[in-house]
Amino acid sequence: MKGRVINSIVGYLIYLIILAFVIVVGLKHQSNLFKQSSISYDLFDYYRFEILFPLIIGAVLAIPSIFKNFLKQGVWKLNWVKLIVLGIPILYLAITPYLYLKRLISLNFPFVKQIMGGYFGNSTSTLIAIIGIAAGYFVITSFEKQIVHESVKNTHF
Repeated sequence: MKGRVINSIVGYLIYLIILAFVIVVGLKHQSNLFKQSSISYDLFDYYRFEILFPLIIGAVLAIPSIFKNFLKQGVWKLNWVKLIVLGIPILYLAITPYLYLKRLISLNFPFVKQIMGGYFGNSTSTLIAIIGIAAGYFVITSFEKQIVHESVKNTHF
């Protein structure tokens, strides 16, 4: 029992170090992109990273869940309910600014005005970060192992 607790503590400390490393390196890279964009007046790389970085953080936050799934017996399945109800809509909201910057969608698409600041004003970058973290987490955790004889109609929340 004592060995399992120590292994958990060590595992979470390693995870914390990985998470901190990803955040520090990502923020440093974002700062460098901002400096470059202020010199070149080309903001696209900065905004692209600002939109995609929270997705990466969300995926890193899902590591413990994925790790527990790797240790389970069973086959990998996609939790369609979770992906369709949570993952895809939140992912759409997370990448909306990127799609708008690439001119793949216009302001007439659903929720584009709200995400781009029409409703939330100066809080847009915080909103994009929160949505991106949630999207990365929900999409990654939609993949899970299930026991083969488990009912097909059973879904997990």
